[in-house]
Amino acid sequence: MRAHGIDISHWQGFYKHQVNPQRPVDFIIQKLTEGIYRDVAYSTLKASIQPVPIKGGYHYFRGQWNWKQQMDVFLGQLDGYDFWSIDFEKGGNFSGLSALNKPYPGLVESLPLALEYMTKYSGKPGLLYTGAGTWMDWLKPIWSEIDHYDLWVAHYWLPITVRNPEGKANYFTIRGAETMRKDWRFWQYDDKGFENRGKLFGVGSYGLDLNVFNGDVAALRAWAKPVPVKHCPTCGQVIP
Repeated sequence: MRAHGIDISHWQGFYKHQVNPQRPVDFIIQKLTEGIYRDVAYSTLKASIQPVPIKGGYHYFRGQWNWKQQMDVFLGQLDGYDFWSIDFEKGGNFSGLSALNKPYPGLVESLPLALEYMTKYSGKPGLLYTGAGTWMDWLKPIWSEIDHYDLWVAHYWLPITVRNPEGKANYFTIRGAETMRKDWRFWQYDDKGFENRGKLFGVGSYGLDLNVFNGDVAALRAWAKPVPVKHCPTCGQVIP
């Protein structure tokens, strides 16, 4: 069975570790930064996800700030996480009206530089997060520069009744999806928390992003090489 997990940010409010969630939470990917700012729930979420055996951190890439400045802020928050991801989306990154579908000047060109920088200086495995629409509309000019990075793809089952993270991704449900890479490392297959059941996973929101790793837990461990969770020998509590 593939390894399952969730990704969280301040939008979820909080996380409380569940013994028997709707699906196994083998990993959590937490939002650490956006632009040059730390996520407002960074500290509280970091403390609460410690019982989870494999932890990743992501950065929401923005065109309004220098890429290196963003990556340095991101690197400064990455201690204690096993892997990283750069989240590249259209939201907040349009040049002018969103209807024009134009990226902020220099945004696309700076992505390969940011990925290379993180790979060189983080000492951890990394990912590029994006969706099929962004891949086709904005990233096509740099495909050859980013093809070798592991992919965390956002693509949701349509209709709801055929969602099955153990099956093959239904890539042919939105425009441009047929050009999307199929060799994904992680797949965000649901952004509704399994029909708005996010609270059953231990978060404060009904909505929640659900993810699956393209392999079982052993394969995920081999890729992420997580630092083992430490417990207090007397009280049993997780030691941050």
